Amino acid sequence: KQNPTVLIAIDGEEVVGTLFVNMETEGEGLGSVGCTTVKPSHQGRHIGVNMVTIGTKYLRDAGMKEAYLGYTYTGLDHMYGYAGYKICVYYMMAKKSL
Repeated sequence: KQNPTVLIAIDGEEVVGTLFVNMETEGEGLGSVGCTTVKPSHQGRHIGVNMVTIGTKYLRDAGMKEAYLGYTYTGLDHMYGYAGYKICVYYMMAKKSL
């Protein structure tokens, strides 16, 4: 199967959101959604939640048995939760000016 598939959300002629969907990169029957983006001007309209829901259906329709989140950040766990995902592991990220 080809990886990744990128879903896009469009408002008129403008791309306002994206979502990566991957299949079987980590094992048979296992797919992922993640790296959800929504333009700041369009946030708060459930575009991200809808894309995650559509991406999850895409995985289910393709025969995947389980789905996981490819990326999570503080606060996004709430957004993914609307689509039925439950966080089981958190990763910390850090940066340093050089």
